[in-house]
Amino acid sequence: MTHLRYSPKPALTGRAVLFAFAAVTACGRGSDDGPLTKGTLAGPDPIVVRVARKGGKARAYRYPELDSAVWTSAQNVPAVSLLMAFDHENGLLAYADSSGMAGWIDLRLGSVRPATRKRVTLPATADGWSVFGISGKSDIVRFTPAGDWTLSVKNRVISDLLPQEDGTLLVLFDDGDSKTLVMRVRPPDSRWLDSLEMDRPDHVARTDVGDRVYFSVGQRLHAVSTANLREAANLRISGEITALAPTPSGDRIYVVSHSDAIDVYDRYRNEVVARVQVPGVVTELRMDGFGRYLLARSALGDTTWVISTGSNRFLGAIAGKWRTDLPAVGFDGAIATVRGSDVVFVDATNLQEVGRAKGAANDVWYFMQWNGFRPRAQGIDQPVQFSWRGQDSVMAAALGDTGRIAFVGNAADSAKRAAALQAPTRIDTARATAPPPPASTSWTVSFAVVLSEDRARSVAREIVVEGERAHVVPGKSGETDVFRVVLGPFRTRSDAERVGKASGRQYWVYDGVP
Repeated sequence: MTHLRYSPKPALTGRAVLFAFAAVTACGRGSDDGPLTKGTLAGPDPIVVRVARKGGKARAYRYPELDSAVWTSAQNVPAVSLLMAFDHENGLLAYADSSGMAGWIDLRLGSVRPATRKRVTLPATADGWSVFGISGKSDIVRFTPAGDWTLSVKNRVISDLLPQEDGTLLVLFDDGDSKTLVMRVRPPDSRWLDSLEMDRPDHVARTDVGDRVYFSVGQRLHAVSTANLREAANLRISGEITALAPTPSGDRIYVVSHSDAIDVYDRYRNEVVARVQVPGVVTELRMDGFGRYLLARSALGDTTWVISTGSNRFLGAIAGKWRTDLPAVGFDGAIATVRGSDVVFVDATNLQEVGRAKGAANDVWYFMQWNGFRPRAQGIDQPVQFSWRGQDSVMAAALGDTGRIAFVGNAADSAKRAAALQAPTRIDTARATAPPPPASTSWTVSFAVVLSEDRARSVAREIVVEGERAHVVPGKSGETDVFRVVLGPFRTRSDAERVGKASGRQYWVYDGVP
């Protein structure tokens, strides 16, 4: 496989902010073919994950060094049809395989976990953690590593699922001959929150920001708020809409409604502000994850037209097969496209080949940013266990929606714990004391242990210290599922205390890893 050698482009803008993922505290426990040593960079590392389409080991590369994997999974991945989304907090890459199953590739542990034994249709995820699908004819299911959720819907035909970044799910039902009913639910609650009936859409597109979903019906472009399913805009386009693609920020949406042009709709002005002429009919649009380029699939064959979103200018055409994963724009602006058995990288500015990954067309590709492959302290992945003065049970404090501290456990356990507190253990000073335990090699700052996953993620998003965002670690307290909001681990207790104080929140420090 050839090492790509070309000068990186200037710093990225636009969605680069959205992709600046916070550092997670663990890295892969699979076979490390080449540890990533360039960990001195301030931001996350550009990573490409590749999995053979027929199944096998998942491999991760530091872009653009595609000739040496920095990580390989310990387990095989089944025949993958799509790598859907990455959960940077937990290091999970969600996939859908060719048999209708869904699962996760754990980039920290190197393991591969199927989400369920059931086959699903319409697999979808917005965050890589919660994977939705349709089981059978009438069951909407959500799979997470912490547990599953099912909502049975009878006497309705489900046409699409649209997971949102805030944890809600939009469900589209066929409602009569020409109508669609859009309904919103927030798992694990099974109550419908909002609904909207509209003409059956021809195309649907969601923004990466997650505040709007666009529906096209004939010549109409409808913008719907995901917070309450109210129509935010309704625009008539001069031709019948055949393809949609919003920018990552959602400020513009590119609309195909003519045989030789792409219109640019501005959401704030609520009008078409530009038109890009192209050589022919466009059948599909794909937006660069950083919002720099728009890729348009030509109806003439395996040809992709490249449009600059900054200038709304047609740049030219590149040859290559169009798939669900490729062509895609790399972190430096090079476009990866399939040519024969190779994946070729083309400079978007001059459409010249700048690199080639030989034999890589048989892999499913996924571009992401993460710094979880950087070197870690030895022994940092040992799980921490809590005991209560010799008791076998474990006590966890849970911060509910009321903000009060509650203790997970039954009344008998609470009585035993109270007695243990009132009756300290006797110490025979005549006997030789045991040597002190070895000093801990890692310390973790904990801010909350909550019973709600959504609440935990909401708390974690609000805690950022020294550029590091708190993350959520699922766990158990007895038979109860809990979600810990933590930062760390840190090498010394003083470092952990310093970070805890800098957060300006209540915290406690414990030795070990979450």
